[in-house]
Amino acid sequence: VPAPILEGEATAGIEAPDPGAGIDGESRLAEMRAAQKAVRSVETGNRSPAEKAEAWRRFLDAYEQDLTETREDDEIRAYARRRRGYWEGRSAAETDRISDTGEPSPSTGEPETTAVPPRQPDAGSRETRRAPAEAETPEPVLRETEPAPRPRRVDPAKIRTREEARSFLAERGIPVNRESFRTAMARDDPVAVRLLLLAGPGARSGVMEDLLEEALDRGKLRVADALLSAGVEPPGGILEDAAGDGRLALVRFLWERRIGDREEALEEALDEEYWEVARYLVEVAGAPLAEFEDEAEDLLVTAAEEGDRNAVAWLIRAGLDVRDDAGEEALEEAESNEHWEVADLLRRARSGGER
Repeated sequence: VPAPILEGEATAGIEAPDPGAGIDGESRLAEMRAAQKAVRSVETGNRSPAEKAEAWRRFLDAYEQDLTETREDDEIRAYARRRRGYWEGRSAAETDRISDTGEPSPSTGEPETTAVPPRQPDAGSRETRRAPAEAETPEPVLRETEPAPRPRRVDPAKIRTREEARSFLAERGIPVNRESFRTAMARDDPVAVRLLLLAGPGARSGVMEDLLEEALDRGKLRVADALLSAGVEPPGGILEDAAGDGRLALVRFLWERRIGDREEALEEALDEEYWEVARYLVEVAGAPLAEFEDEAEDLLVTAAEEGDRNAVAWLIRAGLDVRDDAGEEALEEAESNEHWEVADLLRRARSGGER
């Protein structure tokens, strides 16, 4: 049986997940909430900062697996990382204080703070003649009940160096790893992505290329823009794939950055009969419709059969000649399926009238 997160009455029932077992998202999330509540109760107990930091570390280890159907687990993990960072800072401060002031007390693990009366100098000694301004001031002692120093207020948009980014993230308990990138992506947070990139492995990392592909696939275009702006290489064939999937917003996003081959993308859009994507690639990207006449004629016949007047009208306006066999077939399909507006449009175009 996996060990509990922190031994003791408060968290005795919280265990790490069995890697071989299946995960029910709802029950796993409920378990995660209960574990978070239990570890928070540890924070209010009589434990050292190091133990509290360890409790949050074990919590993060136990619940590191992402639940794809919700974002709440990402938010809980982000909170846990901040608390772990907070208590690690307190623990480091306590360690420094122990080395300066003496041994920790046996009951709490904190240094002894029993006040010792100052030595009274002899009359006429040098100490009695010292001016008040020269008197020594005792160093302040960080106590368990005192709040930890808050992170400095820094505009993240003004951070430019690796050291600044790492300091900013460390003060907020945010590790530089794949999980943090995924959390930033789930929240569509391009500022966090930029800071993580600045502090982390850099734009040329294969991990960054995988994350960019995932951001594009999930439609997180603000995050994708941050990654591209940082120099991460886009995956090959991404424009063509987007066109073949009918993802007009992604096609527009990619072509505005001149990513991909517009002609191959147009061929994919026509083959898959996404006429609105084809229209964008012809009218905005400048892809030549005339080079894909066969694919355009197939689209014309299908649009006429389905009664899609907008698609037929666009193909005619784009210069597709409907006076040939394909135009005749499209007219027959429109008439047989009683799409009279489409049939009338085709008859006028075939006779050389208004389109």
